[in-house]
Amino acid sequence: SYRLLADALGRLRSKNWVLLIAGDGPARNEIEPLLQAAGRVVFLGRVADAEITNLYHAADLAVWPALKEGYAMALVEAQACGLPVVAGFRPGIAQVIDDGQTGILTPEGDGPAFAAAIGALLDDPQALAAMAGRARRRTDRLGLDRAAQRLDAVLQAARAAQPARRAERHP
Repeated sequence: SYRLLADALGRLRSKNWVLLIAGDGPARNEIEPLLQAAGRVVFLGRVADAEITNLYHAADLAVWPALKEGYAMALVEAQACGLPVVAGFRPGIAQVIDDGQTGILTPEGDGPAFAAAIGALLDDPQALAAMAGRARRRTDRLGLDRAAQRLDAVLQAARAAQPARRAERHP
C-alpha cells in the first residue's frame, strides 16, 4: 500500500497537497524515504489517541490504497470526522465507503486510478465538501459502535474457520 501511495502522490506533484502520516512502527525506515521521495509528506510519529480526532478535523481528505485490507477502522473514523475517503476497492472497505457519495473507491492496486481519484477531488472543492457532509451523515447512521460490531463478527467468523482451514491443509 505504501508503494502504491508513493507512486500516486508522485503523479500529483503539480497539485496542492500535503500528506500527514500519524503513527510509527518497525517499517518506518523503509516507508519514510519512499514517501518523502513523492513530495510533501510530514511524518508526525506516534500521536496520542486524543490528538487523532484533531488531525482528522484539520484534513480535507483521507487516502489509503487498502491493498489486501479486510477492514480499515481509520477510514470509518475519518468519515465520522467529515473526511471523504479515496481507497482501493476491497469488500470490507466498500461496506463503509459509499463509492461516489462519501468517497471514491478505485480498483485495488491501480495506482493511476488512485492518483486520478485524489486529483479529481483536489481539483473540485465543491465535490469534496459535498462528500464530507455525506461521509459525516453516513457514519452517524452506521455509528462507530455498529462498525465495531461488524468487525467483531468478521473476526469471530475468521477465528471459527481457522481450525477447519488448518485441518484442510494438514490432513
